[in-house]
Amino acid sequence: MKNALKIVFVIIGTLIGAGFASGKEIYIFFAKYGIYGIIGILISTTLTALIISKTLKIIKKYNINSYKEFLQKINKKGNKIINYIVNTFLLVTFFIMIAGFSAYIKQKFSINEYISSTIFILICYIVLTKNIKGVIKINEILMPILILFTIYIGIKNIPYIIKLANTNLNMNANINANINTNISQNINATINSNINTNAFIGIENSIQASNICTYIIHLIKVIISSILYASYNSIILIPVLTSLKKYIQKEKAITIITWIILNILALLIYGLLLRGINYAQNLEMPLIQIVEEFGKTSKIIYEIIIVVAIFTSAISTSYSFLENVTKETNEKNQENKNSHNIKNIQKNSNSHRNQNYKKILKLICIIGIIVSKIGFSNLMQILYPLFGILGLIQIAKITVVQIGKNGTIGDSPQLCKLHKIK
Repeated sequence: MKNALKIVFVIIGTLIGAGFASGKEIYIFFAKYGIYGIIGILISTTLTALIISKTLKIIKKYNINSYKEFLQKINKKGNKIINYIVNTFLLVTFFIMIAGFSAYIKQKFSINEYISSTIFILICYIVLTKNIKGVIKINEILMPILILFTIYIGIKNIPYIIKLANTNLNMNANINANINTNISQNINATINSNINTNAFIGIENSIQASNICTYIIHLIKVIISSILYASYNSIILIPVLTSLKKYIQKEKAITIITWIILNILALLIYGLLLRGINYAQNLEMPLIQIVEEFGKTSKIIYEIIIVVAIFTSAISTSYSFLENVTKETNEKNQENKNSHNIKNIQKNSNSHRNQNYKKILKLICIIGIIVSKIGFSNLMQILYPLFGILGLIQIAKITVVQIGKNGTIGDSPQLCKLHKIK
């Protein structure tokens, strides 16, 4: 169970970046749809849990050590393209986290972006040189703190949610009563005036039909939004999971615990956003402003929580990128060597890989400082849905994979039938 919790905290640390913890992601994908956002959260977290479950089964069953191996199992064609897309997204997410941290520090303390990004990157560099052990350890320490404080603030917000719900129910009841009264009065007036009442009955029916259409449109929008949210999260999550093979135990426990925690956090943040529903869309980090209503101490603590979320997300995504790229580079170098030197290659492969790892780490850290002035809010609204669409391809591939009892992997029975028809 201890290893299972370690993986859960890494998963949560990967998914809860600056966008999630600040409330911006939850607003963009769910809260702006009102009550339908709750349905969207449940759909999205369930889909994410299913992706996690299927991915962990594939990794464990077929002894997968890298994201490249994972792609080879689920997809025979187009592996390079998907791998490039995922690596690009991981790297962009790392840069966005740096930019988010720099923007926050500048807003809070008026410190230059390059200074704040340099400090942030130095800390990231120290943790990343420890490889996966450093990533797991930092998530193991910081994630419980983040989860507990978010739950604490969310619970304090429950009385406000109850009050808001009662107010809305009373308002809706009064509106419906007024509408029904007006319609009844108009119909009675027409009866007394000997005017055909069919016109008014038709108006009442059209109003009801219009309301149903509005509900359906909102529901379709939130379903699409929830699928895209789970999809883009899968792009950064699956590469992280492939690097955790030796810690994977009790896949069901990992999946269920992750699903529960994600739902609790997302729904509590959704509830907090209702406090600032009139201005949340205009703020890059709306929850900082909203949490201030609970006192300055709560605001300071939540600001620390957001910095932690930025840090853990930056660490997870950059580590996954480094693992993918260094393994590919190492494999290419081995292919270029003479087959007679296989034993020597195997002995030196780890040292070469570590050298490549550190070289690429230094490079992306330097680039991260240069691009630190990029704002993450606009990028999130444009790039995340775009990568979400691209992530649907990966989800589709995972869905049709059938895990056999004999250790083979192939298409689902439905896909096999399609092949036979062709």
